Amino acid sequence: MCSLVLLTITFFLCTSFLFSEAHTRCSKDIFQIQPPQFQIISAAKTGSTSLYSYLCQHSSVECLAKKKELNLLRNKLYRIKTDQEKSKVLKWYLKEGFGLESKVLHNEFLTFEASIHYYHHKIALENLSILLPCSKLIWMLRNPLPRAVSEYLHQAVKVKNYPSFQVLIQAELQALEACSSHHSDFNRGFENKLFACLAEHKLKKYLISTAFYAYFIHAWSAKFPIEQQLFLDYEFFRKNPEGAIQKIHKFLNISTEVISRSVWKFNKADTRNGKAEILRRSVSIPRKMQKKLETHISYQTKELYQVIGQDFGWSLLSLD
Repeated sequence: MCSLVLLTITFFLCTSFLFSEAHTRCSKDIFQIQPPQFQIISAAKTGSTSLYSYLCQHSSVECLAKKKELNLLRNKLYRIKTDQEKSKVLKWYLKEGFGLESKVLHNEFLTFEASIHYYHHKIALENLSILLPCSKLIWMLRNPLPRAVSEYLHQAVKVKNYPSFQVLIQAELQALEACSSHHSDFNRGFENKLFACLAEHKLKKYLISTAFYAYFIHAWSAKFPIEQQLFLDYEFFRKNPEGAIQKIHKFLNISTEVISRSVWKFNKADTRNGKAEILRRSVSIPRKMQKKLETHISYQTKELYQVIGQDFGWSLLSLD
């Protein structure tokens, strides 16, 4: 009996920290939240470079991250079991990524990072949910095919003899057809069988399925309440950056300020100029592939709209 009681007490002490984190009560005042107070969660080629630049213009935001995409929390799972362990890892993260020497609240400003690989990494989710359970998440979501074209051009301009867009899409479509029985596995998040099946095909690029956002959002929503997340449409942001930024300011509950420099920023592989623009002219999808491709994308998009409670009205076969 004594051994059982001791075991029970030990288990309680080891798990009470994690349990308390799962039920953290977050201050409504974002300035009272542990920095970085928010994260941009998005796939590659969704405008995160411009979004980062625009948000840095706000008078209450200081972009202290040593680079836009830190990616410090995606490669190693910190199996944190105590407050002491959390404090140690958080101190390292703040110093390594932001140059902050302490985990003490810096409530005179907001700061953030925009690591494009966090959203599809289970390790990043686990680490962030323990270290920064009150952090707000900003998702920038882009129509799958236009996003695929941009990512393709991003790679193709850098690599000699890169496969054609059509070849890559055809290979992924064949894999999607072979794995079609696993499409509805949304609630399992990172444990869904579709991605496990696609991985077996060892494709060179996953241009389309990278934008199957619903799986990832389900996973993140299990750790971060939906009210801590904002979902924005890339096309709306592209056409109306001022309106998109004002939505973010409202979401963060900070003053609305006008963007003083609203020039769209590209990363180093500009997919709108030079060699990329020439390649863009050759990008197309054969008619015989379009119907099957639309079926797969439509199924995923329908679930996305349902889980976020918004309909972006994407034209699913558009390449622009």
